[in-house]
Amino acid sequence: MTLILTSDQTAERSLGNLYGTTGPSDYAALLDFTRDFYRVRENGETKSIPLEDALIGKRTTVATSFNDAGVLVDEPIGSVRVNTTQGNQGRLDAGIRGLLSEPTSTNYLLNSTTPATQTVTVATGTYTLSVYGTGSATASGDLSAGAGVAATDGSPVTMTVTGSGVVTITVAGTLTGFQLEKLAFPTSLIKTTGATVSRNRDYAELSQRLFDAIGGDSGQGTAIAHVTPYKGVTGSSFVFRYSRPVGEAANGSIQLQMVAPTSATYIINDDSSVAQFGAALPLPVGEAPFKTGMAFQADDFAGFLKGRTIDTDGAGTVPTSVSRIEIGGTNLSGAGLGGIVTKLIFYNRRLTNDELIAAVG
Repeated sequence: MTLILTSDQTAERSLGNLYGTTGPSDYAALLDFTRDFYRVRENGETKSIPLEDALIGKRTTVATSFNDAGVLVDEPIGSVRVNTTQGNQGRLDAGIRGLLSEPTSTNYLLNSTTPATQTVTVATGTYTLSVYGTGSATASGDLSAGAGVAATDGSPVTMTVTGSGVVTITVAGTLTGFQLEKLAFPTSLIKTTGATVSRNRDYAELSQRLFDAIGGDSGQGTAIAHVTPYKGVTGSSFVFRYSRPVGEAANGSIQLQMVAPTSATYIINDDSSVAQFGAALPLPVGEAPFKTGMAFQADDFAGFLKGRTIDTDGAGTVPTSVSRIEIGGTNLSGAGLGGIVTKLIFYNRRLTNDELIAAVG
């Protein structure tokens, strides 16, 4: 028997999960950050596109990342950051490649790329000390936890600052970077000189091209994400948000939101404040990846977290005049997702519940 594949589209239909999809092959957009592979279906034809044609970065400050050669590079305002196979950044396995989505953070250490012993005064709370290079940094002072524990490259130390908040960071060896931030987990290096510096949260929007391809304002759709969260992430974070223009809050969005992952809740709502439905489901702890997705049309919603029972609801409106689809955060106040997104898949229809389960993978 001879099998003839007349087009790439035919190949996808015939070979099923050739491009990493375990569900229906009629996806409208597939963004596979692990393989640096981005595809969109337009007018019945599947096309490869560069990342810059797929996502628009919305971070309002500069940042850093590691390139494929393992070199720390500056990221301009609005850039889409991809964690490379070289970028363990003191917290993640160097083999994870994906879209970086980090919360707002401040580096309280001065001259962060030329580390030297220094004393700082900070507010009480939970902090993480991370370093880069050969050597270590150790904290002492007003601490109830973490004192005297050496942070080394790839092994950050979480500590609790108490009292007057006076902390001394003692550097040993040859470090190329260090950071003290008020989070329970480390994020990418924030460069400082003579003053502390803050980096605003990462989030991205689908480009107009992808928005049109997936029918962002069609009143139905399916969105799927594979995510590796940072160990220690807490608080509310958005995975997807189909949203009306800024300022239109009432019935303004459909979103899949992870709320306090340590207490394990996900929620989909049809309004920026009113929950449509939700379920308390255990999310993976630590840095274990999770796979999740949502499917919707009027009065027909579904959410699924791999390894759990699908959650459905049969009532709720779909907002009209959706103008943007946000990934890993929103234009509203709130934290970034706090992790690495390795894959995004979008359909321009409401998958059936069985299809959603299969597509999540």
